Amino acid sequence: MSERIWILNLNEFVGSVEFSRDADVDAAVHDAIHDHMIRGHAVTRDFSAIDPRGIDVDKPAAIAAKARGLRPVFVVDLSAGSTDDIDHVCDWLAEVHLHSPRHHRAILNRRMSFRQMIDAATRWHESMRRAAEKLYNRAIERDDEGAPAVLELDGEWLGWRWVWLKSDAARDAEGFAMGNCVGGGFYDDRGPCGAVFSLRDPNNVPHVTAELEGIDLKQASCRGGDDVSDRFKPLIDLMAAIIGVRLMIHNDPTVVVEDGLHVIASAAAGDQTTMYVQDSVMHSDGGRLGSAGDAEEARR
Repeated sequence: MSERIWILNLNEFVGSVEFSRDADVDAAVHDAIHDHMIRGHAVTRDFSAIDPRGIDVDKPAAIAAKARGLRPVFVVDLSAGSTDDIDHVCDWLAEVHLHSPRHHRAILNRRMSFRQMIDAATRWHESMRRAAEKLYNRAIERDDEGAPAVLELDGEWLGWRWVWLKSDAARDAEGFAMGNCVGGGFYDDRGPCGAVFSLRDPNNVPHVTAELEGIDLKQASCRGGDDVSDRFKPLIDLMAAIIGVRLMIHNDPTVVVEDGLHVIASAAAGDQTTMYVQDSVMHSDGGRLGSAGDAEEARR
């Protein structure tokens, strides 16, 4: 077990996740995952729900939680893993009515368990990966409107660039060439500070797909969902540090942020936050924020 143990109300956890923009599908999946969790099955690679009655060390915590009315009570292990099964299923569900009408009907009729959804999503992701591997030419036709360049690279990476997958067509093309789910509909609206980007070589062949929320890297992968190779990691850090600042301040990855102080509204904190930008990278209290340290290394 992880050292970080939390007592969680199952109903609160399930209710906090939106699985599909289709209200009927969303309700059906909520029922399925609730049934899945109540049986003590692993839910994700980040979260595993375990009946605390079988874990002696957690009995006091479980009893205390039960006394506060948190029923059913689960111990949640926040051990590791950046991509969990819930996101995996959400990707698959985004357009399940198009790519798998049979599964869509089974979900609506409550004839599909969450375990079966995970398995179906895994097969769907694998089929896209195999299709991408069969492509002889993965170059994508340049689309400066739907996939505008936001960061041109130099040095040994001269001619490479990061593009913003702005349009549905751009995300569809990326998903087809890379064998990932970015074109599946789940990434169509990532909020004002969120966006999806693609690392392209001089022939406009994609090599990395990355999702940002502000300066935070939500996920990144190479073709077929493979882990990012070490040679691309500094380029991702550079992009996250520079483009993330643009998302936070302008909500637009194409608008360059001028050096100096910037005041942005913080809805979560209920006040304003002052950011200092130097060399297009955000600083805070005299130090670099986010991935800026790695970004500076990537510049060299």
